[in-house]
Amino acid sequence: MKVNPLFIDVEIDELTNSIVCTRTGERFDTIVSPLTMEEAKKLTRRKKWRFNWQLECQCVDRIVYKLTIINRPKEVHGVMSCTDCTDHYFVHLIENAPANVGKLKLFSGVAPNLFAFVCKLSLEQGYGGEIGFVAKTKLVDYYKDKLGAQLVGHLRMKIPEIKAKKLIHAYFKKENDQAID
Repeated sequence: MKVNPLFIDVEIDELTNSIVCTRTGERFDTIVSPLTMEEAKKLTRRKKWRFNWQLECQCVDRIVYKLTIINRPKEVHGVMSCTDCTDHYFVHLIENAPANVGKLKLFSGVAPNLFAFVCKLSLEQGYGGEIGFVAKTKLVDYYKDKLGAQLVGHLRMKIPEIKAKKLIHAYFKKENDQAID
């Protein structure tokens, strides 16, 4: 399957097993679930989101997911689109909510939580947890350091099985202990 890449340029601020309120240090358990077209329309109408998630939801080969705090399903903290490429998952776009960007962000840990989720999808599909994405030039070393990603082509990166399992274990420890060992 041919995948038309966009560049990933999201900050991997903190690897946690939840998201963390930067003002209080309080941790909040999260859930990742499909983003509906209605939700995508609402995000698209809000001008502060960088990507048009409504268009992304219309792509037939893509699955769009949102990250929310458990019991707060209307507060979207991050969104990601990916494709099942039959031997790995490919992440097209990933974005923190506008409130979770920059020095004054409300929550940290959003983007790595989404990366861990797609690694988990890949593991469950029998692909070893491996995922691919295209990074911006200036972020290649950053993703190597923060996620254990490897460069596999010009700006194309992958999170290999061993690093994917570490991410999955960090975020989904309780439900995946047997699958990862």
